[in-house]
Amino acid sequence: MSGGWAAKELTEKGLKTLVLERGQMVRHPEYPTALKDPWELPYGNRITQETRKRKYVWSRTGYPTPANELWFTDDLDNPYIEERPFDWLRAYHVGGRSMHWARQSYRFSPMDFEANAREGVAIPWPVSYEEIAPWYDKVETFAGISGSIEGLPQLPDGKFLPPHDLNCVEIDFKKTLADKLGRKLIIGRCANLTAPLTHNESPQRGTCQARNMCIRGCPYGAYFSSVSATLPSAERTGNMTLLADKIVYEVIYDNDKGRASGVRVLDSNTGKQTDYFAKIDQYAPFIEEAHHSRKRDAPSGTALRLGEFMKERYERDIPISSTRAGYIPGTHRVGFDSEADQVLLTHTARSRQGFASGALLAAHWIIGRKGMFEFGEVVDEIVSDGS
Repeated sequence: MSGGWAAKELTEKGLKTLVLERGQMVRHPEYPTALKDPWELPYGNRITQETRKRKYVWSRTGYPTPANELWFTDDLDNPYIEERPFDWLRAYHVGGRSMHWARQSYRFSPMDFEANAREGVAIPWPVSYEEIAPWYDKVETFAGISGSIEGLPQLPDGKFLPPHDLNCVEIDFKKTLADKLGRKLIIGRCANLTAPLTHNESPQRGTCQARNMCIRGCPYGAYFSSVSATLPSAERTGNMTLLADKIVYEVIYDNDKGRASGVRVLDSNTGKQTDYFAKIDQYAPFIEEAHHSRKRDAPSGTALRLGEFMKERYERDIPISSTRAGYIPGTHRVGFDSEADQVLLTHTARSRQGFASGALLAAHWIIGRKGMFEFGEVVDEIVSDGS
């Protein structure tokens, strides 16, 4: 849930942001079972013994059913040491546990912020309720928290939508509790929309239909989740890239600069490793290419294509320098230059034989095909089928 908020805040401030999720892609309002009737679900919507075995942690909570088990981690594939009972409820998909949290949303009170100082425990909190209150306002207003205004010092009121109704039993119990013990019973403060939001930042969200099927995912967007609220806001800025099935297993640390520079990622389906680095303005990208004196076009087609690719990625024009001299078969160099160092990636052809072999490979590949193709398409297909 914090990842979605971070993506929203960073992208809205103009930062290009990469969001990585180790599990499957989920996009609002694409929740496969959200609108299914009971007779459309297998086994009367009861889990099988196989599911109970594979998802034994979730099963003992009573949550999983065929309607929602796709959101639950396979505990046999993802075991953990449990020295005493501990229900570690994990969710490997975009949105994570924001897809099935209980949505109860309460503020810490001034007495919570002051407790350490008052009781002499650990160290005093470095911030006060008064400093955090505007951020509570911001979050509650965007997320849409329903609740009643009660004036309780231990449970501060917030920016609420209308509360859900108490049922008849709860109303009677509330009265009895107040009359006999002088205590208050209040409705829970919940991140379900009981009325339209007071802002226009989430047009994809509608009000709660009281279906009691929240755990399947809500196609109405009535409850707050990363998938229904913060990630769509981040996506609308055009500054977010969201990738699923990417397991971050290492933070890449730059010893010289004394800070993290990127992350190392495994694709959970293919096992392919990819390193992602932040765009660092201190490095100026450039391209150099050199060919024999008889080559007439400059820059070369390869250099121009590299320049287009890098311009998309770095959002700036990439300078290309060309050399035509002697008998150079072909050299292309991509560089990143900074005040401190220079990074170079160079490809040098030793002879023209490699170009001729590539032409023959493409000629063989194109037999029986019609249209225009890039050589990259040739290589991608040949590599993928192993031929």
